[in-house]
Amino acid sequence: MNYFSNNKRTFSYVVGNSVEFYDFTLYALHAPLFATIFFPYGSSSLGLMFSLAVFAAAFVMRPIGSIIFGHIGDKHGRKKALVLSISLMAIATFSIGVMPTVKQVGIVASFGILIARLCQGFSAGGEYGGSSTLLMEFANSNKRGLYGALVPMSCAVGALLASITAASLQIETVSLEAWRWAFIIGGSIAIIALILRLKTSESPQFSNHIHMQSTKSDNVNLPFINLFRNYKVEFVTTIFIGAYANILINIVFVYLNIYLFSVQGMPISEAIGYNIFAILSFIVATVFTGYYSDYVGQNGIMRLSSLSFLFISIPIFLGLQSHNSTLIAFSEAIIGFITGTFAACTNGFMYKLYPSNVRYSGIGIGYCIGMALFGGTAPLICAYLVNLYSIPLMPPIYLMIVTCCYLCWMERNRFTSSMGYILNLSKSRRYKTDAKKY
Repeated sequence: MNYFSNNKRTFSYVVGNSVEFYDFTLYALHAPLFATIFFPYGSSSLGLMFSLAVFAAAFVMRPIGSIIFGHIGDKHGRKKALVLSISLMAIATFSIGVMPTVKQVGIVASFGILIARLCQGFSAGGEYGGSSTLLMEFANSNKRGLYGALVPMSCAVGALLASITAASLQIETVSLEAWRWAFIIGGSIAIIALILRLKTSESPQFSNHIHMQSTKSDNVNLPFINLFRNYKVEFVTTIFIGAYANILINIVFVYLNIYLFSVQGMPISEAIGYNIFAILSFIVATVFTGYYSDYVGQNGIMRLSSLSFLFISIPIFLGLQSHNSTLIAFSEAIIGFITGTFAACTNGFMYKLYPSNVRYSGIGIGYCIGMALFGGTAPLICAYLVNLYSIPLMPPIYLMIVTCCYLCWMERNRFTSSMGYILNLSKSRRYKTDAKKY
């Protein structure tokens, strides 16, 4: 009975993340279509800019949602925050599926899509950090790496389902009514996850914290103030992890499709087909690495994965330019697998940075800030660099630069210790040389 209860709980929180990324990827794939039916203002390029701006607006709302839901989760309980977030996600996703077009209600439709996307971004801000926190607090200490890896794995499952849906609908010629079913199905799945969440229990670690919490107002009433005051380094580390992980994920799940379409001239449906290899590889890597990280730790795997991008980024993109279908699929699978090994360890690593009274806020706010500032802009930056310099290999160069920035922060203590050792060794040798003179 306990085994069934644990599986039901895990399923309910994993599904929420799948719905989030399902919708995220689905909107990106439908952005050209939405430009014509929700933003037909001026030229087609202007309409596409409006559509992409609405897509980007969801990222702006994520940190705001993480603050609000983080406060609810750390003060009133993880379950209550996650029930509210999945409810809002279901309503917003359904709203997109039934939204009338500009031809039917005018500019109201444009504002309706914008509001729905803002609600989805707000909801997603509380979903990722909350789900990862609750799953790992329920997990045994020797399985937290695996349970933490289920969260990015579930996001990849959502992206996979969205890609399959878009490919089956033949996105270039999709009818007005066909695309609506994709969002209606997403909202329906969110309702199923909501029902399951209502039947689950609260995190045992949070329940223990409620009984033992301090009477200080800054700790009890405002968890994010406590976070900013006492966990500055941990919070900045979480931002770096959120930024780097989402740069990798958005390049793999979003930009590779754009790259094959704009640089290689490949039909978008074919590019999506190749990208499925990357997503499947990512899913396999997260589960395998999450399980393995419980035995060897997360930090070493994250270091090795990030170092790999310094060596494989350019070869991967050369493979994408090869016009060889086998090599393109292999390149997608390799970059998806290495991204998955890194993403699998992030939640297990961040879990150890915070105590239970600020963990929801710490992971949620820090991760979402990194995602909003850097992860969400990665496809735009890569496309801009290619257009600016007319060099198809600018995206892997950008990836190598951000990898160096991430490693500099994460390995700052190791670097400082090494430099101190070298300086002390140099000083010791100088003293010995001076002593010999006398």
